[in-house]
Amino acid sequence: MALSTTHPKVTVLLPVRNGSAHLEDALASVFAQKFTDFELLVIDDGSTDATPEILRAVRDPRLRVVTHPRSFGLVPALNRGLELARGEFVARHDHDDISDPRRLQKQVAFFRAHPDHVLLGTEAVQTDVQGREAFRLLRPQTAESVRWYLCFDNAFIHSSVMFRREIVQRDFGGYTPSLHSEDYALWSRIARARPTANLAEPLLRYREHGLSVTGSMSPADAAAFDDATTAIRLENLRGLLGDRASSADARLLSTYRRNFNPAAARDFLAVFNRLVAAGTDAVRDAAEFKRVCAIQLAELAYRLLPMARWQAADLFRRAHILYGENARRIFLAITSGRYRR
Repeated sequence: MALSTTHPKVTVLLPVRNGSAHLEDALASVFAQKFTDFELLVIDDGSTDATPEILRAVRDPRLRVVTHPRSFGLVPALNRGLELARGEFVARHDHDDISDPRRLQKQVAFFRAHPDHVLLGTEAVQTDVQGREAFRLLRPQTAESVRWYLCFDNAFIHSSVMFRREIVQRDFGGYTPSLHSEDYALWSRIARARPTANLAEPLLRYREHGLSVTGSMSPADAAAFDDATTAIRLENLRGLLGDRASSADARLLSTYRRNFNPAAARDFLAVFNRLVAAGTDAVRDAAEFKRVCAIQLAELAYRLLPMARWQAADLFRRAHILYGENARRIFLAITSGRYRR
């Protein structure tokens, strides 16, 4: 394949600040891609560790480094990367994640076969901080199931996505500054208007750090984060239900990722059931919709298990009724990483 340093097919966009602990492995996984017509655009957002030295040591001509003398933050770094990107497609990458060698190849092939699609993610294997496999991160696959899942949570793993650069910049304005929800907001705007998808393969190793972003927030920041994500959920709900969607529903659904407990479960499931009932028979009977609902119920069961075993068992029973023996495989994926197709 002929390579172009000025007009590559793909720009791999990797913002980093003080990422020296895992950066070399992330870079190596990009340069090991089977699809080679790409540039790797690194935005060094004011690093004060060994990150600049690691980048200077790279001799691959596909690397471009833009250095901020001081940190401007993730969203400005991402938007500057979009402005400077040369590729038809942008593939996101984080400094501490590892891409499968086939990732870019498979995503570009999907876009060639689906010219109407704008955004494509993949599933992932989540690892601990040392890189040891923990479990499989399952995601909705089709445009319809993505729109459903976005009513509850982000349907895409940020560092797995690839998108059509010109459309995302021109029609959707890139990333909007917000509190730790810039990707959720952008993917939601795209999915409400254009087809999106996830590949049903774990083409990324996603490193989870011990301290979550939301867990380390101050009470004021946590409240602002909840307000921002509730507003995104409400827009997604309105995309499905119109005026029947309410702010109260959107706030109840925020417990899908935060503060889900036995007390919250009943109210959450009441909204969940109402949303399922609002769909058409064709949607409810679709295998992919049943799969995604089973994933959600199994995830909730896993979170409830340490607190309320019987409630958790009931949720898993519902997943099994919905999706049969496959629900067991989903539960194994969520809890132990043993799920394989």
